[in-house]
Order: sequence, then C-alpha cells, then structure tokens
Amino acid sequence: MAKRKPKMTSGTGSRGCLPTRESRPGAVAAFTLLEILTALLVIGIMTGVAVGLIFGGDAFQLTHARDDLVGMARRAARVAAEEGRDYTVHLKEKKCVLKAPDGTFLGDPISFPEGARVSVRQFGSKKFQPPGRDGFLWPFRPSGLSIPLTVRLQKGANVWEVDFGPLVGSVVETRSTSYR
Repeated sequence: MAKRKPKMTSGTGSRGCLPTRESRPGAVAAFTLLEILTALLVIGIMTGVAVGLIFGGDAFQLTHARDDLVGMARRAARVAAEEGRDYTVHLKEKKCVLKAPDGTFLGDPISFPEGARVSVRQFGSKKFQPPGRDGFLWPFRPSGLSIPLTVRLQKGANVWEVDFGPLVGSVVETRSTSYR
C-alpha cells in the first residue's frame, strides 16, 4: 500500500506551504502558545485586582482621599492668586469643601472614606486635633500664602500624613504607615 502524502495548499502561486491542520495525519486540536499566554495574563490581572480590592481597600481609599485633598489645596492657592481674593478649604470630619469669600462652594466636595478619621496639626503644635463640630478653616491668600499644616487621614491600620508648606499649598512631605 502506498504511503499517502498530506495535501498541500498554496496561496502564493507555485510555492507550497505547510500542510493544513485538517490534512495532517493524527492531528489533534490544541491551544497555541499565544492563546495559553493570553489566558494566563488575563487570569493574573484579575487576580491582582481581586487581591487589591480584598486586602488593599482601606489603603487605596486613603491614598485617593489624600490625592484629592492635595489637589484641592493646590486649586485653592491657584484660584486665590488668579482672582485676588481669599479662598478657604473647609475640612470637616467626613468631607472637605473649597469655599469662596462669599460662602459659595467651588467644585464638588471631597468625601473621606467611610470610617476614616481626619485630624489636623497646625504649625508649632505637637498634637493632632479633629476638625471639630464646625470644621477647620484653612485660608489661602492671593499672595500665595497659607497656614502650614499637617493633615492626617486614618482608617483602620492605614495612616497618611501630609505636610503642607506655607507657599501655594505645596506638599512638603507625605508619610504612610500601615500597622498590619
């Protein structure tokens, strides 16, 4: 009995190419290396997101709140300089707002994460104090000056401290601590 040769297909004229999958004797359907690597990549990304949500929720929320607070301080300094009027960042226990001199709010408030504690340490003081019932007013002058301040955000074992300098709401230093 004569040995059967696999069928050759040609898409480029007279040159032949590799046998098709269907034409190879004993061919088995299988995944390619690229398909396997893609599946592993997707699984790895999904695992990383899940682990971050399960174990890093508080830290992620505090980092986001810290970034929003820094952005609001910078915006307050910029708007005060542009308009030549004082603006105030009003820190409260659960949120933070930017107030114009006429008492209206500028932009959306920042909501601190549920269960987070906010405290403030003014320049020269050794103790952090909560904002109090009426909140803490942090003025920004058109000259670019503000009160040097350290704001602490804490939720569970995670703590962020942000030192703001007296010029244009600049961040001097940030510290993060996790007590796990």
